[in-house]
Amino acid sequence: MLAVADRRLDLFGFAVVGVITALGGGTIRSVIVDQNPPWMDDWIYLTMALLGSWATVAVVKLLSVPAERFAPWVAYADAAGLGLFTVTGTAVGIDLGYRGVVAVVLGVITAVGGGMLRDLLVGRIPFVLQSDIYATAVAAGSTLYVVLYNLGVDGVVAGFAAGLTTFGLRMAAIRYSWSLPAFSVLDRSPRS
Repeated sequence: MLAVADRRLDLFGFAVVGVITALGGGTIRSVIVDQNPPWMDDWIYLTMALLGSWATVAVVKLLSVPAERFAPWVAYADAAGLGLFTVTGTAVGIDLGYRGVVAVVLGVITAVGGGMLRDLLVGRIPFVLQSDIYATAVAAGSTLYVVLYNLGVDGVVAGFAAGLTTFGLRMAAIRYSWSLPAFSVLDRSPRS
């Protein structure tokens, strides 16, 4: 939610963006595999997304705390959520019988889909399409989960290892400024 704090949204706008961010990836995944999104079957998902959105507004606005002070905590929370959604999305793929690339793709979609929808909704280039190590960390964690599961490692152990890997890679990328190369396909140099 802090990612759109400068967009001057009202409480309804923050709620919409927050819910889309929190539930969008899982919803996309569910539609792809022809299932009801979890929030349609259990009201707690939607309730928690709404409360989280409004709690963020309350902390930042009502307590007059600058958003920059939350940056380190947001990075930790985001990386932890990224690890959690990586594991849950990949686990859904495995539960449906996918044991390879499809399970990895479902894990990536679950983890980054909501943030992509958020960015598109507020008119920004999606964060995951830029050079920062974000979706790459998810793909690594999801791949590890699938490999370990296929090797017969217990699902809980595989999930823990995958979530920790995703979290660790994301935090290391932030700490050491790791990124993929960014480039433009347009040559903007002057011609002679």
